Amino acid sequence: MPNDDTPGLPLPPPTILLAGLVAGFSLGWLLPWPVGFASWTLGLAAGLAGLGLIGAAFAQLHWDLLPTRPTQALRTAGVLGFTRNPIYLGFVLLAAAAALATGNAWLWLATPLVALALDRVIIAREERYLAARFPVEYPAYRSRVRRWL
Repeated sequence: MPNDDTPGLPLPPPTILLAGLVAGFSLGWLLPWPVGFASWTLGLAAGLAGLGLIGAAFAQLHWDLLPTRPTQALRTAGVLGFTRNPIYLGFVLLAAAAALATGNAWLWLATPLVALALDRVIIAREERYLAARFPVEYPAYRSRVRRWL
C-alpha cells in the first residue's frame, strides 16, 4: 500500500537531469551544433559548485531525501537557509557545467528545460506537500528563502 504522506513525485528527480544530459549529448552527437565557446575551467567550477550544493544538502537532509517516506522535520539552516532547493539548483549547475565544458548548444538548450521540468514536475508537488505538512513553518520559510537563489 503506498504511503499518502509523501509529495507523490511521478519520477525520481535525478531522472530529469539525466534525461536533459542524455538528450543534449545525443543531439550533439547526431546534429553537432557548437556555440563556439567552451571552457573546461568554467565547466569544472560550475560542476564542483553543483556537487557541493548537492553534497551539503545530502548532509543536512539525510533520510528526508527519500520521496517515498514522510518528511520528519522542516530543515531551514545551512545551505537550506539561502536556497529552498539546493539539490535541484545543483542539478541545474551540473547541466550548465556540461554545456560550458563542451560548448554543445543542445546542452545549453537542455539546461533551462531541466530547470523548468524540476520546477513544474517536482518542486511544485514538494512545496504543496510541505505547506500541508508544516502549515505554519513552511509559509514563513518560503517568505524568507528564495526557491532557487
